[in-house]
Amino acid sequence: EKVHDSLIVVQYIDEAFKGPALLPSSPLERARQRYWSNFVTEKIQKNYYTMLVAQDEEIQESSRGKFFETCREFASEMSDPSKGPYFYGDEFTMVDIAFAPFWQRFLWVGGAYRNLKFPEGDASFKRLDIWWKAVSNRPSVKATLVCKPRLLSSYKQYARNEATSNYGKMIQAHIKKQVTRGSAHKRSTGFGLGIVAATCAASSLATFIATKTFFNKEK
Repeated sequence: EKVHDSLIVVQYIDEAFKGPALLPSSPLERARQRYWSNFVTEKIQKNYYTMLVAQDEEIQESSRGKFFETCREFASEMSDPSKGPYFYGDEFTMVDIAFAPFWQRFLWVGGAYRNLKFPEGDASFKRLDIWWKAVSNRPSVKATLVCKPRLLSSYKQYARNEATSNYGKMIQAHIKKQVTRGSAHKRSTGFGLGIVAATCAASSLATFIATKTFFNKEK
């Protein structure tokens, strides 16, 4: 039997094997973690990839603004840095695993192809920078990092709107629909990509991070 979807696999690993907990024991906190893990794929990731794939500058800028907004919303729910660098302070959990594979892509790919720059002096992005410095130094995350030339090359098709993956095609279809209706700046870019997002290569890295964290007993 097989388990599908990266976030579901992470939860399966947490429940099926012994190791550092990736989800808290409290049902309320577990629900909160699931919400923010899904938020990463359904909000932050969605807006980023729409900005990356779109060739229309208006759609790019609209999606860039939504990307910043969702990053700020995510950061507002993070623990105070004095309690630890991760989303839940000193606990490395499923939320961090869901987000970690994408941040490197936001920095390098977004910067190279869409001149993506995080707002300077913004408290939300300062908090996210603290988070990334801690996360990127974990052995389980380090093992997933890709060299910059290879990463940029692999995303060239996305930036040219030539992606052939299922995820890329969904983004393309959504953008085409926006252009046809002529109201990209007024419409939400949401169209239920949470499940489809699992086909993106970065999503599969979440499973790897969870596995390494568990079986290497990373603290």
